Amino acid sequence: MRSLRTSELILLVLTFVVIFTVLNVIMWNKHKAREKEVKDKLSKLEDQLASNLAYAPEQAFWLPKDEWLDAHMPKMSDFGAEQSALLEYLQSTARERGIRLHTQTLQKPANGSKFHKVVSVTIQSNGPDQAIYDWLSEMQSPEKFQYFSYLQLDTYEAGRPKLEMDCRFTLSRWFQP
Repeated sequence: MRSLRTSELILLVLTFVVIFTVLNVIMWNKHKAREKEVKDKLSKLEDQLASNLAYAPEQAFWLPKDEWLDAHMPKMSDFGAEQSALLEYLQSTARERGIRLHTQTLQKPANGSKFHKVVSVTIQSNGPDQAIYDWLSEMQSPEKFQYFSYLQLDTYEAGRPKLEMDCRFTLSRWFQP
């Protein structure tokens, strides 16, 4: 076997240098990507720690409320069944008060949050203003886990001594996740 010439030695060394440089660049990119992931995780953990530290002094205040929610918030059996039950409840209570329902729309499932699931129904109705006020005040309550995510009221005179009211609202009910 013959010995390598000077130009061949230079090319061999340059080849090794290029291979070494490319491998270092690849490793550097992987290191920077991993470092970014770690920094993001660390940032999230610092935010969570700050939240926990803010919550800790008030823990005695909030724990009974969390226990009450766990004991009283309804569990969702089936999204469609719960939405139908909410709509039937609205229809029956409106009938009892002499309120006319015009449009009834079942809303698409909402994500809610990690603490609750949401079922919503949109209603457009009209009737005597006092009946509408009473009906609406009966619906939104913490004990029923119901709230209005949208509410629009328009009053007009219907040629009678009583005022009539158009009402459009979206009523939502919360369930355990």
